[in-house]
Amino acid sequence: LVDPSIASFITENMGLQSAADFKHYWTESDFATGLQEDVVARVEEFKNQQNSAQYKLQVSRLRAAWKKATETPQLSESETSSNHRTEKTSASIATSGMQPMPTTLTV
Repeated sequence: LVDPSIASFITENMGLQSAADFKHYWTESDFATGLQEDVVARVEEFKNQQNSAQYKLQVSRLRAAWKKATETPQLSESETSSNHRTEKTSASIATSGMQPMPTTLTV
Protein backbone atom coordinates (compact mmCIF):
# COMPACT_ATOMS: atom_id res chain seq x y z
CA LEU A 1 0.00 0.00 0.00
CA VAL A 2 1.00 3.59 -0.55
CA ASP A 3 2.48 5.16 2.58
CA PRO A 4 -0.13 7.23 4.49
CA SER A 5 2.14 10.30 4.42
CA ILE A 6 2.16 10.14 0.61
CA ALA A 7 -1.62 9.68 0.43
CA SER A 8 -2.01 12.70 2.73
CA PHE A 9 0.37 14.77 0.61
CA ILE A 10 -1.62 13.93 -2.52
CA THR A 11 -4.95 14.92 -1.00
CA GLU A 12 -3.92 17.81 1.25
CA ASN A 13 -1.00 19.46 -0.54
CA MET A 14 -1.85 18.67 -4.15
CA GLY A 15 -5.62 18.85 -3.74
CA LEU A 16 -6.28 15.60 -5.59
CA GLN A 17 -9.48 14.33 -4.02
CA SER A 18 -10.52 11.52 -6.36
CA ALA A 19 -9.13 8.78 -8.55
CA ALA A 20 -10.10 10.93 -11.56
CA ASP A 21 -8.09 13.88 -10.19
CA PHE A 22 -5.14 11.54 -9.69
CA LYS A 23 -5.26 10.03 -13.15
CA HIS A 24 -5.68 13.37 -14.93
CA TYR A 25 -2.91 15.19 -13.08
CA TRP A 26 -0.20 13.65 -15.29
CA THR A 27 -0.08 12.50 -18.89
CA GLU A 28 1.06 9.10 -20.11
CA SER A 29 4.42 10.59 -21.05
CA ASP A 30 5.14 12.36 -17.75
CA PHE A 31 3.45 10.34 -15.00
CA ALA A 32 6.49 8.27 -13.98
CA THR A 33 8.71 11.31 -13.49
CA GLY A 34 5.84 13.33 -12.07
CA LEU A 35 4.99 10.79 -9.39
CA GLN A 36 8.60 10.77 -8.28
CA GLU A 37 9.33 14.52 -8.47
CA ASP A 38 5.88 15.95 -7.71
CA VAL A 39 4.97 13.54 -4.93
CA VAL A 40 7.49 11.22 -3.30
CA ALA A 41 10.47 13.60 -3.40
CA ARG A 42 8.37 16.27 -1.67
CA VAL A 43 7.07 14.15 1.20
CA GLU A 44 9.15 14.87 4.30
CA GLU A 45 9.72 11.20 5.18
CA PHE A 46 11.18 10.50 1.73
CA LYS A 47 13.12 13.70 0.94
CA ASN A 48 16.74 13.09 -0.06
CA GLN A 49 16.21 9.32 -0.01
CA GLN A 50 15.95 8.67 -3.76
CA ASN A 51 18.27 5.67 -3.50
CA SER A 52 16.46 3.96 -0.62
CA ALA A 53 14.38 0.85 -1.13
CA GLN A 54 11.34 2.46 0.56
CA TYR A 55 11.49 5.49 -1.77
CA LYS A 56 11.66 3.26 -4.84
CA LEU A 57 8.87 1.06 -3.49
CA GLN A 58 6.57 4.06 -3.00
CA VAL A 59 7.28 5.35 -6.53
CA SER A 60 6.53 1.88 -7.89
CA ARG A 61 3.27 1.66 -5.96
CA LEU A 62 2.19 5.11 -7.17
CA ARG A 63 2.96 4.12 -10.78
CA ALA A 64 0.81 1.02 -10.36
CA ALA A 65 -1.98 3.08 -8.76
CA TRP A 66 -1.86 5.65 -11.57
CA LYS A 67 -1.98 2.94 -14.24
CA LYS A 68 -4.89 1.26 -12.46
CA ALA A 69 -6.71 4.61 -12.19
CA THR A 70 -6.28 5.21 -15.93
CA GLU A 71 -7.87 1.83 -16.63
CA THR A 72 -10.90 2.66 -14.47
CA PRO A 73 -13.81 4.04 -16.52
CA GLN A 74 -15.19 7.49 -15.75
CA LEU A 75 -18.39 7.61 -13.70
CA SER A 76 -21.51 8.49 -15.63
CA GLU A 77 -23.68 11.45 -14.65
CA SER A 78 -26.16 9.10 -12.95
CA GLU A 79 -23.37 7.69 -10.76
CA THR A 80 -22.11 10.98 -9.38
CA SER A 81 -24.38 11.25 -6.35
CA SER A 82 -22.24 11.83 -3.28
CA ASN A 83 -22.63 8.44 -1.57
CA HIS A 84 -22.44 6.30 -4.69
CA ARG A 85 -19.49 8.26 -6.06
CA THR A 86 -17.62 8.02 -2.74
CA GLU A 87 -18.12 4.26 -2.58
CA LYS A 88 -17.01 3.64 -6.18
CA THR A 89 -13.97 5.93 -5.98
CA SER A 90 -12.86 4.51 -2.63
CA ALA A 91 -13.13 1.03 -4.12
CA SER A 92 -11.08 2.11 -7.16
CA ILE A 93 -8.39 3.65 -4.97
CA ALA A 94 -8.29 0.61 -2.69
CA THR A 95 -7.80 -1.79 -5.60
CA SER A 96 -5.18 0.48 -7.13
CA GLY A 97 -2.92 0.24 -4.07
CA MET A 98 -3.53 3.71 -2.66
CA GLN A 99 -4.80 4.15 0.87
CA PRO A 100 -8.56 4.79 0.92
CA MET A 101 -9.44 8.44 1.33
CA PRO A 102 -11.41 9.50 4.42
CA THR A 103 -15.15 9.33 3.78
CA THR A 104 -15.54 13.02 4.62
CA LEU A 105 -13.71 13.93 1.41
CA THR A 106 -15.54 14.09 -1.89
CA VAL A 107 -13.93 11.19 -3.70
